[in-house]
Amino acid sequence: MRAFETINELKHVLFASYSKNTAYHKVKNNWNPFNRYVGQCVITSMIINRMFGGVILCGFIENLNINHYWNSINDTEIDLTIEQFTEKPHIVNIKTISFCELYDNENIRNRYEQLLAHVTDVKDRLDLLEDEIYRCSLCSNVDKFMSKTIHYGSNCNLLFIGEAPAKSGWRITGKVWTGSDGKIIPSGKVFEKLLQIIGLELFDASFTEAIKCYPSSGKVTATNNKYCEKHLNNLINILKPNLLVPMGTHAARNLLETTQPISQIAGKIYTSSKFEYNIRIMPIYHPSPISPMGYKNNIEIFENLKRIIKKSKENYDDIQE
Repeated sequence: MRAFETINELKHVLFASYSKNTAYHKVKNNWNPFNRYVGQCVITSMIINRMFGGVILCGFIENLNINHYWNSINDTEIDLTIEQFTEKPHIVNIKTISFCELYDNENIRNRYEQLLAHVTDVKDRLDLLEDEIYRCSLCSNVDKFMSKTIHYGSNCNLLFIGEAPAKSGWRITGKVWTGSDGKIIPSGKVFEKLLQIIGLELFDASFTEAIKCYPSSGKVTATNNKYCEKHLNNLINILKPNLLVPMGTHAARNLLETTQPISQIAGKIYTSSKFEYNIRIMPIYHPSPISPMGYKNNIEIFENLKRIIKKSKENYDDIQE
């Protein structure tokens, strides 16, 4: 396993690695795929401590009658499982606790080793996919990128999917929705307004493209779709987001394997049998500043998406097609 370069990279791998079996037994029944952080705080803090150093912090949540664990690295507090709570918890009696003290507990040790094994497997698969995409030379009409980064953002539940990277887009600048001048591009400004509806910042929203290279002519071909489909499917199977949000006609058609126009499928929830696990797909209109549909027609869709996210934290099965 290659070393993790950032906490954010580890966060995505942890999200894909969590399971009901690694959850703390007192809250295990509250675990569901859309709130995978439930009961994972102590073993998450241990993995972060082993990989990035710092100290482990422990505090008591009075209204829930449970302990909560997180990290401090270079005087910066990092809590990757805070999203399990619908409201910010009131934590008292905060103290540091050593990795060894936690590891001596048999139940914690078993859960830690199980999660670590999952993390290693997911990271290896992700590294292999990044290398495979980087080395791919099957298409003759594309410009390759030097960066191996194939997805962006810190939110793990949702994965927004565009059609293909722009020639001077985020694969070059290092930031999605940002031009070479460092400014947010027009479609990014539209998307930013839509994300506010669901409480996400522009650069927190996880994003990738159906096509991994820039088509030299600016137009995606059937050949590009054919060879990149497996890369996209593999990325989804590795990261295990709960909801895919293809943006616009081409990305939606790639995922749903349909010829229907975006006007007939936008805002509806679909499932697909081509992935390794049960996943929902909700197409939206591309947030283009040129098209009136880019913002106006997406507002109701994002309002519904907000309700889905809130409801699914309580019962994932309530997300209906």
